[in-house]
Amino acid sequence: MKANIYRTNAAAGELLKLTETVEIPYRPVDTIESLEEKKNDIEKPMINIHPDFEYQSIEGFGGAFTEAAAEAYSALSEDKKQEFMDAYFSKEKGIGYNFCRTHINSCDFSLEDFFYVEDGDDELKTFNIDRDLEKRVPMIRDAASRTDLKLFATPWTPPPFMKTVDTVQGGHLKKEYYAIWAQYMHRFAEEYEKNGVHVDAFTMQNEPRHYQTWESCNYTMEEEAEFLGYLGRELEGSGIDIWCYDHCRERNFERTKACMDSENAKYLKGVANHFYSGDHFGEIRAVRERYPQLLQIMSEGCISVKDPDPLGEAFRTIAEAYAHDITGAMNNGLNAYVDWNLTLNENGGPRHHWEAGAGVWNSGTHCSAPVYCDGSKNEVIPNLLYYYIGQFSKFVQRGAKNILTSSWTDKLDVIGFKNPDGTVPVVITNRTEEEQSFFLRMEDHVLNAVVPAHSIMTAVITE
Repeated sequence: MKANIYRTNAAAGELLKLTETVEIPYRPVDTIESLEEKKNDIEKPMINIHPDFEYQSIEGFGGAFTEAAAEAYSALSEDKKQEFMDAYFSKEKGIGYNFCRTHINSCDFSLEDFFYVEDGDDELKTFNIDRDLEKRVPMIRDAASRTDLKLFATPWTPPPFMKTVDTVQGGHLKKEYYAIWAQYMHRFAEEYEKNGVHVDAFTMQNEPRHYQTWESCNYTMEEEAEFLGYLGRELEGSGIDIWCYDHCRERNFERTKACMDSENAKYLKGVANHFYSGDHFGEIRAVRERYPQLLQIMSEGCISVKDPDPLGEAFRTIAEAYAHDITGAMNNGLNAYVDWNLTLNENGGPRHHWEAGAGVWNSGTHCSAPVYCDGSKNEVIPNLLYYYIGQFSKFVQRGAKNILTSSWTDKLDVIGFKNPDGTVPVVITNRTEEEQSFFLRMEDHVLNAVVPAHSIMTAVITE
């Protein structure tokens, strides 16, 4: 048994680096018969890997094709676009993204609010996606040419004329527009398909619980369950799945239950959640145990930081937070992990954001992404978030199973997977100030290992 050890340790200049390839010796402990032999027995510090205990399948990792991301990407030269795509979507040259999101109509990371029909067109006669065809659709096609991409789409708001308020912010979808809005969403997928982009699934609404100061629309649990029926009937035979919720994780179970208790439950294939309200890993576990047939997707997460050093302490802090979240969420039943913007420009934009007090759209609000595209310098700039996510996404194949691990300490975040090809990637994150030495044990093969302070390692175990 062997292990390839990959590590990201900013202090040592290691970025997804293969640091060693080692044999894992066979060291059984069940043959100890004397006190002298007992000295060689290993009990702690120990991390156990149990490949026989298989849990949910992993569908993939990725980010969002927003209009802002497409704008930043389009500013690069052709060779730099190639570098960007390889960095994200190649398993060999990059971190192997294969599961991504995009938006229907505009979102807060668009350059302005826009819709695919003219105001008041409830027959959808003016429907067109010309704006998306300029930059966003070509970017998605570039990615899909490099991987088996799964893509889901989310609306931030229907056109205001369909809502109870005549603004892009807040309000509810009027009942008389449920069927028309379902047709609108289906039309979006059909137009994307005509232009070479396949949409695999929809979430029904981004962040349906909150009035946001950007494009938003509210649904009660009952309204979401009712709209599920309209969208489900509209999409019958299309092969497009429907996922519910798509908001902060602490309501993950109750919002899913509302749809599954409704007469429209047959149309629901998954649930999406965000991490902004904290861990709440039990909410994922609750859905996994009650509704094991549903996919669970972390569909958005973002932590904004301004730091001129992409490998500095500020980025390390958010990278560690992501590693903790991926580990905890997938150890409790998550199937796929999708970050927010794939990329932004060197200023953390472009985007628009409504400042309620000022009554204006502000295009300068900063946000973070794992990779920045600096159009003025024609540079692709990854930061530590990119490398930390890559410690998972590069080595965990689609169809991998989450497997059981146990650890002697809570100082390390630990997760294991079994890939379809039989390899076993084990990801270990050390968020503490101290180096941690331990024994990694699988099937009586024991490896002496070290994970430095504030670093992450992936041991890819093979026969």
